[in-house]
Amino acid sequence: MAAVEFAFVAVPVLWLLLGIAELAVVYHLQSLVILAADEGARRGKTGRAYGFDSPEAAVRAKIQEVMKPWFGEEDPNFTVTCYSGFDVYDGTSAHPGSTCNGDQIGLYTVTYTWHAKTPILMDVFGEDGEVPIVARALVKNERWIQ
Repeated sequence: MAAVEFAFVAVPVLWLLLGIAELAVVYHLQSLVILAADEGARRGKTGRAYGFDSPEAAVRAKIQEVMKPWFGEEDPNFTVTCYSGFDVYDGTSAHPGSTCNGDQIGLYTVTYTWHAKTPILMDVFGEDGEVPIVARALVKNERWIQ
């Protein structure tokens, strides 16, 4: 009788523990994506190529360096949107591009989609179980001579 009761209790508790563990992984991945956006913005605001073909390649390499231990070879979505100043940072006066010029404002966005593994998180995040992880870093670029 005790084995039957244990089976009825153990299975839901095990699913709950696995869901909690996966949620902890998602929070950790969110912190890595934030770190990647910050480090990419830090490298991108100087406008230097750091030995790469372009400043964008240098930023992308830094983002991949931060994320590779956890994300493997998957390439996160990375975008840069440029603004002429903080006073016009409203989303309507953007200058899309891979590199902002000196004294422009750069909004660096890193996006990664985590696919939930446990049924608990699949139910929480919809039928497809995709968890979008997005981080942004807004910086003013340094002046440089191109």
